[in-house]
Amino acid sequence: MFGSEFRSVGEAGLVAEIQACTRAEAQAAARRLAAVGELAARATEPEDDERQKWVVDLWACAAAEVGAAMGISHHRAKQQLAIGLSLRERLPKVAALFAAGAISAKLISTITWRTHLVLNAELAARIDAAIAEHACSWGALSQQRLDLAIDAIVETHDPDARRRFHEAARNCDVQIGKPDDATGTASVYGRLSAPDAALLEQRITELSTSVCDGDPRTCGQRRAAALGAIAAGAEQLACHCGAAQCPRAGAPDPRATAIVIHAITDTTPTKPTATPTPETNPNSTTTNTADTAEVHDETTTATHTQDTTDDHGGSETTTAKPQSRKPNRSTDTPAPPADDEVAPAAEPTPPSEEPTSEPPTPPSDPGAGSVYEPQPPAGAPAAIILGRGGGVIPPALLAELIANGATVRSVYRPDDIADPGYRPPQPCQRFIRMRDLTCRFPGCDRPAHYCDIDHTIPHPAGRTHPSNTKCLCRLHHLLKTFCGWHDQQLPDGTITWTAPSGHTYTTHPLSRMLFPHWNTTTADLPPPAHPPPPPSAQRHLKMPRRRRTRAADTTTRINTERTLNKREVNHYDPYRR
Repeated sequence: MFGSEFRSVGEAGLVAEIQACTRAEAQAAARRLAAVGELAARATEPEDDERQKWVVDLWACAAAEVGAAMGISHHRAKQQLAIGLSLRERLPKVAALFAAGAISAKLISTITWRTHLVLNAELAARIDAAIAEHACSWGALSQQRLDLAIDAIVETHDPDARRRFHEAARNCDVQIGKPDDATGTASVYGRLSAPDAALLEQRITELSTSVCDGDPRTCGQRRAAALGAIAAGAEQLACHCGAAQCPRAGAPDPRATAIVIHAITDTTPTKPTATPTPETNPNSTTTNTADTAEVHDETTTATHTQDTTDDHGGSETTTAKPQSRKPNRSTDTPAPPADDEVAPAAEPTPPSEEPTSEPPTPPSDPGAGSVYEPQPPAGAPAAIILGRGGGVIPPALLAELIANGATVRSVYRPDDIADPGYRPPQPCQRFIRMRDLTCRFPGCDRPAHYCDIDHTIPHPAGRTHPSNTKCLCRLHHLLKTFCGWHDQQLPDGTITWTAPSGHTYTTHPLSRMLFPHWNTTTADLPPPAHPPPPPSAQRHLKMPRRRRTRAADTTTRINTERTLNKREVNHYDPYRR
């Protein structure tokens, strides 16, 4: 049992153990960040290295190693690199306290962030000494008071480096969802400019009052529905009065029509029937064919990696385990490129950190409208929403989406015959994305519909088949192609990654956890008849480039913020309200 070794220890001994472990925990974190800082320093030292202008530069390569080693996302890994480098180069006295276990990792994170704008080495040394003098007494402070304590020291020695908000507009943001949201709902909160807020309020009011007086929803419920309708590009809000004479009666709900429900089935397809609705089939799609459902939060237009358009746009939903073989194959409108797994690099100007392109909409399916008839499981499933606004949809809400016009599609396991082309056919793409659900690089959870589809063994030596393809976000696709990462794939989608450092990491498809009864194992492909050709000596020319190095970008941003700070200090009026 957890903690059983302390049953016979007195309270004084327990408190002593807590103190010792707290110090040891801080010391271990300090040692880890020292190693991270060394890796960060090596990534920044060769300033004239050509790779510093690659989109996936040496810093991104270091972040990939750190993220995989720590089991964290690429963004958090970059934060760890920044903290380690700050302790190493700007805050040696604070780092010494940390190494002794006197202050916590959380305190270190705040200190390095609040002092990030200090550029002058002499001023940085003064701030480091002043913080080190007081930091041991800051552990009990609230976050707000801790920020104030650090800012007071920074203000004393380098006023231009204090973190400020120059305008309220810099605080503008919109966030969707938080951990305590009720099932089937998501909170929306943020700050807009006054003109944008007025326009949004006007549009919400127009839509919420466009229904007839018989609509049973409250004003607040209609306003919430109106916001969803705006997101779906609707001109009017569907009325729920149920009256036959209502001009809005029977009109499709634009929010539902922007959603695609993917039903993962258990049996081979029967002859096509009409797309089910709760009226014609009360246990339709996700309630009848699946253990769960999954909704992908996609936009109605756009592409992320290629121009993949569909006959409708919107979110996607999937439900449990296909054992079926293929219906029709269709021509493919691709997911992500790769010339020998290099083509993604041919994108002219991808982002420095994350792919800039928008996600592809679901590909057109010749079999859309046909459904399978599996044995219904016991109980009605909920729906799992994946994407940036993940959550759970209860069965009743899922049935309502279907009744209001959501598109229902089936996901089936492709046959064991590899496709001769480079790009997987649309049904195969859909299976791969539903199987993986996210980027398959260690620590990355970018939704699969934002990702490229990558050949594990490069085409044409490697076959175009689910057993040899997987989802990778653009960043990690480029990383694999150019930066020395290697992968091996099993027929069930399990990937074993080998880092340039020689460490190995194994990732499994997310569907394995969400849909445990879905057998995603496909054919065990024979080894390629001929090994893939060695990479071209000119391959690096296909790597997208930065306009300037990451270090130059960082310096420019810091100088810009310091200039704004100085302007604010010079124009400060204590009597201005």
